[in-house]
Amino acid sequence: MKPPLLSPAQAALALTLLAPTMLAGCVYGPPPPPPRAVVVRQPPPPPPVIVEQPPPPPVEHPYWVWQHGHWHWNGYRWVWIRGHYVERLVY
Repeated sequence: MKPPLLSPAQAALALTLLAPTMLAGCVYGPPPPPPRAVVVRQPPPPPPVIVEQPPPPPVEHPYWVWQHGHWHWNGYRWVWIRGHYVERLVY
């Protein structure tokens, strides 16, 4: 008969040292908080008093349409986007 690999005292010591290590992976922490929502509480300012005379459309895009200037929220503040030509949407 072969002798055991570990004596009872060595087995108890190994179990005492390994049990906390194995159980450490079973610890559960609370989930992280949900991301904060951005709420814009002030309306955009009125458009500036600018008379926009659209220039003629670009020669290479004669069927584009003029989009008037408008306010746009950039994630931090309202910014004015000047009027420009955009491609006409086809329905």
